[in-house]
Amino acid sequence: MGAVATVGGALVTLDGRPMVTAAGGEALTEDAILRMWLQSLYGRSRSDKTQEAYRAALRRFGAWYGTERPLLAATPTDGLRYAQHLMESGLAPASQAQALSAMRSLFTFALKLGAVPTNPFAVAPTPKVATEGAPRMLTREEYRAMVAAAPAKGRALLLLLGTTGLRISEALGATWAHVYTDPSGNVGLRVVGKGGKAREVKLLPAVVEALRPFKTAPDAPLLPGRPGMPWSKENADAMLRRIAKAAGVDKAVSAHWLRHFMATQALAGGMDLLRVQADLGHSALATTQRYLHAAKGLERTSADIIGGLLD
Repeated sequence: MGAVATVGGALVTLDGRPMVTAAGGEALTEDAILRMWLQSLYGRSRSDKTQEAYRAALRRFGAWYGTERPLLAATPTDGLRYAQHLMESGLAPASQAQALSAMRSLFTFALKLGAVPTNPFAVAPTPKVATEGAPRMLTREEYRAMVAAAPAKGRALLLLLGTTGLRISEALGATWAHVYTDPSGNVGLRVVGKGGKAREVKLLPAVVEALRPFKTAPDAPLLPGRPGMPWSKENADAMLRRIAKAAGVDKAVSAHWLRHFMATQALAGGMDLLRVQADLGHSALATTQRYLHAAKGLERTSADIIGGLLD
């Protein structure tokens, strides 16, 4: 990579415009742009897994694209051909979507710098990814059965996650110092989620009462582990599987299932989509809409009309 054109001794972008420079006067070669893009991912608090996935996506595209011309010289035709290549490669739709998302991110970054004239992946079709809510669906009856069968700490975990939709990392990172009471007497929890974005979620009285026995200090974790051994996602998921078995729920329940449960139940109950988006901390409304599909998709279908013939 690292190729730029030279016209009259001056660096220019691939469409002939003067090459922009970074702070300190460094010419933005392709290598410099790639480094800055990868650094920007860390600046946006992307998870380590996401960052590595984007690096892998860059390597995948580079292997397909070749080295005969600069990577940033890719055209919309290349974007369409690459999307077709991914589809024919047998890669899972979700992996295809992530590979294309990474390349869109890179070229959007380069476009903002003025280093490329267009984003070649702007028109590349993104494969449809199946809704993951349905396979992880927990019914109200199953949730109630698990709450009834759970020991005290497991009950606190079920109530906290099932009523707030917190990510397990958010729940395990929350402390009593993050709990507050508003002027109306409602109890809230300040949460810092993905990307460092803060939000507030409501803690119902039953949740607070379930958590209170585990409070050891004003700034103690809401869900403490054993002394010197903080709870982990693996600990929480293992406990939920044991509770599910005790409750007769034959599903591989995990902490993330409870996030699905809260979202689908809230939407099925008529809660506004934007309110659920805010409660879950989703940056994109489309992510929340997946839960809406799971919540509403089977309310009334053609089967209900045909079923009338069976009465």
